[in-house]
Amino acid sequence: MPGEELLADSLAITLFFGIISLFCLYWYSIKDFDYWKKRGIPYVKPVLPFIVANTVSLSWNKYISLLFKEMSAIEMDSSVEDMILEMLLRDTESFSQFDGARPVLVIADLKLVREVLVKEFPSFINRRVSSFKNGDSIVDAMLFVLHGDEWKRVRNILTPAFTTGKIKRMIDIIKECGQTATENFRTTAKSGKPFQAKLIYGAFAMDVIAMCFFFKRENDSPIWEKRKEKGKQTRNDFLQLLMATLKEDTEELKVDKGIEENSITSNYGHDESTYQTPKFGSNKNLSLNAAVAQSISFFTAGFDTVASTLSFATYLLAVNPEIQERMYEEVHQVLEKTEGELTYEAIQEMKYLDNVLSETLRLYPVIPRLERMTETDCKLGDTGITVPKGMAIVIPSYALHKDPKLFPDPEKFDPDRFLPEERAKRDPYAYLPFGDGPRHCIGMRFALIEVKTCLVYVIANFKILRCPETKVPLEFCLGPGLLIPKDIILKFEERTDKISLK
Repeated sequence: MPGEELLADSLAITLFFGIISLFCLYWYSIKDFDYWKKRGIPYVKPVLPFIVANTVSLSWNKYISLLFKEMSAIEMDSSVEDMILEMLLRDTESFSQFDGARPVLVIADLKLVREVLVKEFPSFINRRVSSFKNGDSIVDAMLFVLHGDEWKRVRNILTPAFTTGKIKRMIDIIKECGQTATENFRTTAKSGKPFQAKLIYGAFAMDVIAMCFFFKRENDSPIWEKRKEKGKQTRNDFLQLLMATLKEDTEELKVDKGIEENSITSNYGHDESTYQTPKFGSNKNLSLNAAVAQSISFFTAGFDTVASTLSFATYLLAVNPEIQERMYEEVHQVLEKTEGELTYEAIQEMKYLDNVLSETLRLYPVIPRLERMTETDCKLGDTGITVPKGMAIVIPSYALHKDPKLFPDPEKFDPDRFLPEERAKRDPYAYLPFGDGPRHCIGMRFALIEVKTCLVYVIANFKILRCPETKVPLEFCLGPGLLIPKDIILKFEERTDKISLK
C-alpha cells in the first residue's frame, strides 16, 4: 500500500541519516587522536571516544581505565592523578592525554611549570575553567572563572580583604569558631564513639566564612560587640567590601606590601614580590551580580577545602601519634610564653605546626592539579613544542608531590621535609598546594591561619586516636576538581594535660 511504502521510505531515510550522524559524531570525536603522534610527543592513546563511554553508562573510573587501557600496570580503580604519576615514574616529564576528544598537554618539567605560572604568565593568564562560561551572569563573574583584564581588575579589588592587618583583626573571630568546634568535639568525645571529624570541621569552616566575610551569626557575643565598637570595620558585610574599595583598604595594602608581603618566603609559595598584578583600572567598583558572585566564590572555595584539609591533618596525626605529641609539645611551649593567649604572632611562631600542615598538603593537596589555557600560539621553553591557542595545559601538583625524585619515600608522612635546610635543597616549583604566580590562591594566608588556629584548639584539648573503623590507606571521592576524602572515622580522647587557651 502507498501509505506503508511511504512509512518504510521515511524509516529508511531516518535510519540512513541517523547512521550518517553517528558516523560524523564518531569521526569528530576521534579526529584529533593522532594529534600528538604527528608532533612526536609522548601521549596516552584513548581507545574509546568520550561520547561512547557516556552512551554505555560507564562509571568515571572505568571510563578512565579504558582511556588509559594501554598502561597495563595501572589498577582499574586508579584515579587520573595516579595515572599521571605513573607516567612521571617512567621519566616522562612532558606528555599528553585527551580530555574526551580534546588534546591536553601535561607538564611536569619544573622549569616549564615556572614558565607557565610565572615567567610567561600573560600567555597563560586564564584558568581552564574560564572557557566553561555558560551565560549565567553570576557564575560567569566568579573570580576563578574570570579571565584577562577583568580578572586583573576584580583580583585587585578583592586583594585588600586578605592583608595581614585584616587577618589579624579576624583572629578573635576564628578563635571563637575554634572554641565552638572544641565544644562540639568534647561532646562527641564524651560518648566514646568513633565519628566523622569532617562533620564538625565543616561546621567550623561554615562559621568562619559566615562570621569573617558576611558578619553573620546567631547570637552576638561580647567579642563581636567589641569588634563592632572599635569601628575598624566600616562595612556591614562582605558585599559592601566588594561594592567599593575603601581608601582604608588601599592604604593598608600599600603598607602591608611594603612591610611584609614583598619578603614572604614560606612553605606554601615563593617571594610574593614577583606576583604583582597590574594596578587598579579606572573602575574600582563591582556590579551587584559581580559582588554576589565573589561572595559565592569565597563561600564555596573556603568550605570543602578547609574541612577536607583539617580532616586530612587530623587523620595523619591519628596514625602518627609521635608526630602528634611533638606538635602538642610545641603548642604547649609557645602558649606558655603567651600565658595561653593564642595570637597571630604565636601561631606564626609554631614552626612545627607549619611543617605538619605543609606535609599534609603535600600528601593530600585539595586541588590536585592546576590548569591553564593558552592565550596565543606559543613555544614552550626550549622543548620545541608549539602550543596552539586555546589548548589546556595541566600541571599535576598531586603527582609532583608524590614523585620520589622530588620527595624521597613520598608516601611517608614526614613534616621534617619542610625544615628550612630541606626546603633549600628542593626546587620551589615541586610543591604547589596553592598554585603559584599572579593567579595563586588569593585566600592562601587566611586559609592557613584558619586551619592552624583550629588545629591548635584540637591538639591542645584532645588526643586524636585511630580506631578499627579508621581506613588506612584513605579512600577518596571524585569531586569536581577536588581531592575529597571518603569517611575519615576517628576517636577523640580529652587530654588530662590539656592547655587552657585564651
